[in-house]
Amino acid sequence: MATYGTLNEAELEVVNNVKRPQQLGNIGESGSNSVYSYDGVKQASEYLQSQGVPRVYRKQILESFNVETIKLQTAGDSTYGLRFYGGNANTEGRYLFETFSPLTNRQNLALPYEWNRMTGIQQFQVRSGTIMITGKTAAQKSFGSQYIGGANQWYINNLEDLIKCH
Repeated sequence: MATYGTLNEAELEVVNNVKRPQQLGNIGESGSNSVYSYDGVKQASEYLQSQGVPRVYRKQILESFNVETIKLQTAGDSTYGLRFYGGNANTEGRYLFETFSPLTNRQNLALPYEWNRMTGIQQFQVRSGTIMITGKTAAQKSFGSQYIGGANQWYINNLEDLIKCH
C-alpha cells in the first residue's frame, strides 16, 4: 500500500468538498476497520476550515502528517504535550508530541535544523475539550533523506488552548 505523505491537488479537492453528517463529538471513530480511509484527513480538513484556516495552510498542516494516520481527538483534563524549540521555532507552537520514545529525535519528528534547532523543550497542558489533530509525522525528504518522519505528533490550532507548565 502506498504511503500518502502529501496531498496532490485532486486529493485536497476531495477532502475540501466532502460533506459529512458526523458531528465533532463522534470524531476519530469512522473508518477504523477499513484498510485505508481518508476519513481522518477529511474530518481534520473540515475542522480546520470551520476554524477559518485558509486552504493554503490547511494543506500545509495536513501534509505535515502521514495522512493515512490522521485522527481528530479531544483533550481530556490531564492531556499534556511536549515541544522542542530553538532558532526559528518559538517556545509556544502548534505542534507537540505526547511523550519520549525511541522515535523522539530530529529524524523521526522530521525537524530540519532550519525549522527548529531543538535547543530547548517545553511542556504544555492542552486545555480540556480542545480538538487536536493527531497522527504520524510525514517525511520531509526535500530537506534531506534523513528526515523520515514516523513519530506521533499533535497539531493544536489555537495557541490559547496551550497552558505552559513551569
